[in-house]
Amino acid sequence: MPNWSYFPEIYGIKIPYSSECDRLWRALRAIASALLLIFSIIIIRRGFALALVLVVIAVADISLEANITRIAIAVAGVETLMLAIAVAIGTTIAIAHGGIIPGILVVAGAIIANIDIHGEATLAGNIVEAAHFFWGLAVTFLGAYVAKQALAEDPKFAFIRLIAITLPAKLGTSFRNANLTDADFTQARLKSTDFRNANLTRTNFHLATNLDLARVSNTILIDREVRDLVVTHRGANQSYRGRNLKGANLAGADLSDADLTEADVSEATFEGAWLERVNLTKTQALTTHFNYARLTGACLEAWNIDSTTQLDGAICDYVYLLNYQGERRPSSGEFGTGEFTKLFQEVLNTVDLIFRNGIDGKAFASSWQKIQIENEGSELAIRSIENKGDGCVIVRVDIPADANKAEIHSNFIQHYDLALKALDEKYRAELNSKDEQITIYRQHQADYKELLDQLLASRPVNLRETQKEATSKSVNSKLVVLKVGQGNLREGFPMTLQIGAEGSFPSVECTGVLPSAPEIIQSYDKWQSLYRKGMKTGLRLEVIETQITNFSRKEFFNACHESAENLKEDLNRWLKSESFRSIREQLLEKLTTSDLIRFIIQTEDSKLRHLPWHLWDFFDRYPKSEFALSTPAYERIEKSTSTKPKVKVLAILGDSTGIDIDKDRILLEQLPDAAVSFLVEPNRQDINEQLWAQAWDILFFAGHSCSHAQNEIGQIFINKTDSLTIPQLKHALKKAI
Repeated sequence: MPNWSYFPEIYGIKIPYSSECDRLWRALRAIASALLLIFSIIIIRRGFALALVLVVIAVADISLEANITRIAIAVAGVETLMLAIAVAIGTTIAIAHGGIIPGILVVAGAIIANIDIHGEATLAGNIVEAAHFFWGLAVTFLGAYVAKQALAEDPKFAFIRLIAITLPAKLGTSFRNANLTDADFTQARLKSTDFRNANLTRTNFHLATNLDLARVSNTILIDREVRDLVVTHRGANQSYRGRNLKGANLAGADLSDADLTEADVSEATFEGAWLERVNLTKTQALTTHFNYARLTGACLEAWNIDSTTQLDGAICDYVYLLNYQGERRPSSGEFGTGEFTKLFQEVLNTVDLIFRNGIDGKAFASSWQKIQIENEGSELAIRSIENKGDGCVIVRVDIPADANKAEIHSNFIQHYDLALKALDEKYRAELNSKDEQITIYRQHQADYKELLDQLLASRPVNLRETQKEATSKSVNSKLVVLKVGQGNLREGFPMTLQIGAEGSFPSVECTGVLPSAPEIIQSYDKWQSLYRKGMKTGLRLEVIETQITNFSRKEFFNACHESAENLKEDLNRWLKSESFRSIREQLLEKLTTSDLIRFIIQTEDSKLRHLPWHLWDFFDRYPKSEFALSTPAYERIEKSTSTKPKVKVLAILGDSTGIDIDKDRILLEQLPDAAVSFLVEPNRQDINEQLWAQAWDILFFAGHSCSHAQNEIGQIFINKTDSLTIPQLKHALKKAI
């Protein structure tokens, strides 16, 4: 019979002990360690990692054979620490490369190896043995937890994962620094494969397995979300904002409604991919393949493409050029076959020259001649000139596909600025005016010429041609009425939109709401205050020459311009409000850029009637639109058909104190096919007689004007003492038109 004795009670339990029990227990530990080692070699084929675990445990166990209590406790602590690290690494390797069963065996072996029964049942030995067991048990499971987190790619345990992947990869396939461009790893098992620093341009990893157990440093696969995407090709409704997808092979992938804002997809392939409603705002897409991709509804705001970007065969009904479904192209309907590709190929081969203060013909001609000389051998041609209003003109220039767009644009702007400065000096000497008057003059000149050219171009020749033109225009002429309900800028306004053919009842009506916008009141008041301070002469106010001011007039002008830009931004932000979206979408859907549009805003609110509605970006999209304000109650005057051969212009040149209006007169005198009658500082009787005497096409006024304090009625100063308002000319104007 074995000689049984007992340990001291542990948690109230007496544990029997004998020398036979000790030998049996040590035998079990040896068998478990041997089986664990054999299992790791046969199944995992990475036995050295688990052997490391066993060696650490064995060394610690040998140290515990000493009878000195302090040494035993110290060594137990060292063993516990080493055990935690070894179990974490060993478990990670076991689970990653052999499955869950080897992982369980690692943990079980560690627990068994941690249980030790000393042959001498002393009090110190029992305490050390009990502490040793429970410490080891706790730390073993801690190591298993660390292994689990490492496999889940928790960044806090990246070091453990790195070791677990690095050691097995030394015996795996290595593509380190290899050029794998267009290589195909479809459905391949890539466990323990080394892809470090490899060129993975358009490399196909679709449905590959165990790619997460490969070494992928310095490649796009280091990003877990990118790695999952190139394997599964499923990215619908996901965000890859700012991700590095350079060279990714996503042919046939589903990225519908995905967000690729500011992502880099250069050299990637999306051939045949589903990219409907994808957000490509500010995306880098150089040398990217979009062949046969479905791009309907995609947002392409400020995306970066070049001549190497492939769009052949792309399937697209419409796109948006601004985020949040702004600037739809085409404005209505859908792209025809190949139109989408053609549109962006044309954009790639053009340079946009933007002039925000009108165009000076002499400066442009001089700059154009210089840029052609500098690019001799390259075919440069002006494609179009677009007047966007407010002095903004865009000149589109066709360039060869291999030309340097940035260099051509930069050089032209530099030449134009130099020429403009030289001409500005000349204008200063001739006009003896301030810098801002030169800018205002050039802008007004462009506006007047555009307006008069449009009117002259549309003048009737005879009754038959007039009727034919009216019939043709009636098909594409639209009347848009935006009715503003009761409210104010602090509480908001209910809005009603009506769209119909000119002369017919509205065919479309919808409602919306413009929300509270007190900031617009502040922006308008600030601009008005700065304008009045900077333009005192224009408002017929006298300034004492010796008066001390805080700003020069030029500084006032710059501040006024900045304030005007802020007001414009506030207005357009207000008109993009979500509650106004239904009206905005109806406008985009029902109107086309070729329509002749009369846009009337009906409101009784004095603040709204003085906002710069012409700066609404809606009017930039529709070059043939005209804007007017009206009260909710109005009477429509039918215009009689005229057979006059020339456009009749009645030009009133009023009070010109401090301003030069001779240039306006010269411009009017040079108009072709126009009969211009001038009234220079006339009295009221002279104007009334001319308006009643015959019909006029254009009533032109140049001179000073102002508004009353309540901003409800404007006045024009026809001479140095007299002024007129529109209501005072009501009946005469009815007769004149």
